[in-house]
Amino acid sequence: MKNVASSIQVLDRAMALVGVLSRAAGPMSLTRIADQAGLHTASAHRILGALMAHGLVEKTGAGEYDLGVRWLEVGNRLRSRLNIRQVALPTMQRLAELTGETVNLIVRRGDEAVYVERVSGGQTLIQVV
Repeated sequence: MKNVASSIQVLDRAMALVGVLSRAAGPMSLTRIADQAGLHTASAHRILGALMAHGLVEKTGAGEYDLGVRWLEVGNRLRSRLNIRQVALPTMQRLAELTGETVNLIVRRGDEAVYVERVSGGQTLIQVV
């Protein structure tokens, strides 16, 4: 586990467990999660149980742990606040300047692709949304 400067040790440990699960390709065993987080198995089990109670972690039928669907709610809330155009535009401009190509920012809305921004040679050509 990383040395984190928080004064709330259990939160640091919980975030270490979440970090391990977020980097995993799929569900993991308790022993493997605890080992990678640098925690004792008993501590990891207790914290994972609390995270499960809040929907942040789920236990599979095989007894392995994975991230829970509650993270989708958290992510969707953050995504709704994020101005994707504002965040992406500087990178799009650099990419267009480096490549000399047109760079498009597209978001999916249902089954459709919506062009949000287009940059060519570092200049903004259109702004759709």
